[in-house]
Amino acid sequence: MKEKLVFLLFLLFGANLVIGQIQFEISDGNLTNGWAASVEVEAGYLFVGYDQKMVLLSQDGVVIDSLSHSNLDSIQFQYVYETPDSYIVIGMTEEVDTMVRFWKGLFSKDLEFQSEQFIPISLNKVGQILEFHWDGVSDTVLFVGWARNPTMAGSIDLATEEVVKNKQLVPFPTRQILRRRTKPGYMATGYTITYLDENFELDTFFRFHQNILGSGVAGLDVEYVTDSTFIFATHFKCSVSKEYVQKGDLGVMVGIMDEDFQILNVDTIIMPKSESWTLLPYREQTLAASTDSTFIVAGKTYPYEGKATRIFCAKYSKAGERLFANTYFTPQKYNHLAIKVTATSDGGCLIFGYREPGGDAYILKIGPNGILTGEVTIPLAQSIQVYPNPTTDEIRFDLDNLSRELNLELIDLQGKVVLQRKILGSYEISTKHLSKGVYVYRLQYLNGNLFRSGKIIKK
Repeated sequence: MKEKLVFLLFLLFGANLVIGQIQFEISDGNLTNGWAASVEVEAGYLFVGYDQKMVLLSQDGVVIDSLSHSNLDSIQFQYVYETPDSYIVIGMTEEVDTMVRFWKGLFSKDLEFQSEQFIPISLNKVGQILEFHWDGVSDTVLFVGWARNPTMAGSIDLATEEVVKNKQLVPFPTRQILRRRTKPGYMATGYTITYLDENFELDTFFRFHQNILGSGVAGLDVEYVTDSTFIFATHFKCSVSKEYVQKGDLGVMVGIMDEDFQILNVDTIIMPKSESWTLLPYREQTLAASTDSTFIVAGKTYPYEGKATRIFCAKYSKAGERLFANTYFTPQKYNHLAIKVTATSDGGCLIFGYREPGGDAYILKIGPNGILTGEVTIPLAQSIQVYPNPTTDEIRFDLDNLSRELNLELIDLQGKVVLQRKILGSYEISTKHLSKGVYVYRLQYLNGNLFRSGKIIKK
């Protein structure tokens, strides 16, 4: 089913994805942990959630298909890719002692689950979180662990299921790994830019933040521009004056560097000192390469003095020239979390993640000139108990640590609203005055977006 409507109009309400008055069923209700990844595909945009939800949208924001794979509830989705006849999702199981299992799932273009592959990986220690990146050409997976020192890196041959890894990489958090282009080996980034040989042994590393920024903030992200140059992006709070920044400067830096760590071009955006900026949260891809040889950078402010965070987005040419840099405000006092970005073929991007309070997942569509052209707000599922149900005299709503006030409506099967209240936290209502029968409860945020709905039976 397809209906052409603008990107701005679609919202996830309860268990249905709603576009105008047209509803598309999503099993198991809302997202519970936000978006894990997205990719621009032939049909439009495919989003996957950490909790195994998959939603396929057209380029106009029309829901083409959606499924929830609750049978895969032990898997945490990380990234999604498109092949000519299928979608590939990769992820991992939860850590058990010093072991995780890499997971690769194959899905049809109708989002139906087809097959899966598990490969165990032993860790340095408990808590070693891994990032996986699939190489479709060689059908191998590169991985890097970043949560504990020393970090580790390696590869998995999916045909033979052979795991090659090095347990002693560098004594710094590492969050990204790429295959080098001018010689065999790999490049890992985090606090440093680290070169590894074919066996993932340490070759050399460059203390980027210490040498360039005079600070130790992690979060460097890179993408290749040519075989011998790459674009880098990071945030900084400068503690020692350097060539490109002064002591006390706060902001973001984007530039071009060659493989010998020589900076060819740099752009520094200084932010107000009253704000604290982060460009590259751990584990998030916030630098994305576009098909038109441009690069998109995204980030956020930290909340301060009770104010909302702001989303930051900038676009750069392959020479490192800034094409635009904008911030996007929200009227609510949101803290935007887990920001990710996917470059789109129109020269713009999708910025997505989740935010607090209230637990909304969101998608922002940014056009090629930096104009915000659409926004999606998706309530995240939160624990709620409604009991006793069926009931005779009273019913209680227990909301699990929800800090936002909600509107409660009780509606009979004729559509008449028989009760309205504003509630916060746990709340009890009397049902003695109600006739026997079935009622629908509806909990809404104060802005009108639906939080949850369900049925109540009065005996």
